[in-house]
Amino acid sequence: MATRDQEANRDCFSTTEAAIGSGLSSRNVMYLCSKGLVPVPEGGAGKGNPRRLAYEGLAYLAVISAFYNAGLEIYLAARLVNEIGDEADFHRLANLHSYLSHPYSGVASRMREEALDVENAFYLHEALRRHSNSYQPHHAIEHDRLIEIFDRLFVYLNHLSTEGQSDFLAPSRHPTAMYKLHGWKKGTDHLEIEHAPSHRVGRLPREWKAAQTNFKGMTCVNVSLAIRDSLDSVANQREE
Repeated sequence: MATRDQEANRDCFSTTEAAIGSGLSSRNVMYLCSKGLVPVPEGGAGKGNPRRLAYEGLAYLAVISAFYNAGLEIYLAARLVNEIGDEADFHRLANLHSYLSHPYSGVASRMREEALDVENAFYLHEALRRHSNSYQPHHAIEHDRLIEIFDRLFVYLNHLSTEGQSDFLAPSRHPTAMYKLHGWKKGTDHLEIEHAPSHRVGRLPREWKAAQTNFKGMTCVNVSLAIRDSLDSVANQREE
């Protein structure tokens, strides 16, 4: 049973919980934190390593782990996730708000009654697990955010969509150009990240457009599902 202090700080995670949630080893979690590649709350560090991580730290680690499992070196994965974090709201990236649409809007009302922030992905996830039959762990849903990397060079942000089909989820046909990677090679920690000259595909140079059709290999990570899975793993461990 959780203590009063644990209940009050339930939106913070130990490095052990972060490892469980992300699927990374504790050693890799500590390494990334020591390199400043994971957000650490002010006052959350001791002797060079954080004792507790907030939601953003867990979410970063979850997405880093997903890229790592997809073939990126751990440091390169962390660099890319930090670049994404500078531009994106990791609370929104979890795509938990999709569960608040009709007929499940009662969850938001329950959260407001409990004075919980609907914009906070940790508390929204907790409320969905407690008060909704709609939430499905380890299940991709419409509007999940995807990161697609073509030939280890061109990075696009996309999302899952039915696009007129009732049941079949697939990447949308309207991705957003994000970055061009330079130096992604196995065994190296060197990576330069160049921002796309435009987010709109129609305004991109020819090589960017061609990358989406003339690629030899593609890496795709469901960022939203990675974050939700990490929250589920921690919740399950705490319930044991």
